[in-house]
Amino acid sequence: MGSSDQLTEREKQVLFFLCKGFLNKEICSELGVTIDTVKKHNKQIFKKLGVRNRTEAIILATTFHQKK
Repeated sequence: MGSSDQLTEREKQVLFFLCKGFLNKEICSELGVTIDTVKKHNKQIFKKLGVRNRTEAIILATTFHQKK
């Protein structure tokens, strides 16, 4: 498993919105980017964190937050 330190600031923003339950289209609206850009960020987040999907990313992000 990776750590949130590996994520760019933008990826951290996307992960924040994922944790808040936002859909991809809502994230792109919040950040002013295209849906394809959000999907690319999601893929990078999953790869860097060593997870397979948004649910696993959210669970892992929650554990990051609890450790602080």
